[in-house]
Amino acid sequence: MEQPGQSREPQAVQGDDPSSPPRLIEGRAAFAELRDAMRALLVVVPLFAAQLVLINVDDGSAIRASLLPVVGFVVVILSFAILALFLRMRSAISRERDRGYTTTYFAAYRELWQLDHTTGEVIRRPGDPPVTIWSRSKKG
Repeated sequence: MEQPGQSREPQAVQGDDPSSPPRLIEGRAAFAELRDAMRALLVVVPLFAAQLVLINVDDGSAIRASLLPVVGFVVVILSFAILALFLRMRSAISRERDRGYTTTYFAAYRELWQLDHTTGEVIRRPGDPPVTIWSRSKKG
């Protein structure tokens, strides 16, 4: 619930010209946080599948008995790491949205400036059609 005087709409930094793009804020960009979370998921999903196979295959081997707790431990630790990464990503998205821009390629943020996550270069102006990471990589 919003308090009086508070808004979740993007706020330009005082003194900034609304027709010019905002500058990147200090810290990691939401794009970088999202990329790291996706990479971690690419590790956890196969490990989780391997754990399910180990649980369901009961051949009585010593290898299975020794691998199951190790894989389970790794899956639990990486799951907490992914949760932390997604929380950091959500925080970075909020910080960027509050500044009036995004570094992500989510179509939901069409009303924001879309900036490159490393250079701060304008990728898309507010209201322009969404640019996908795939279409941007084809340009050069």
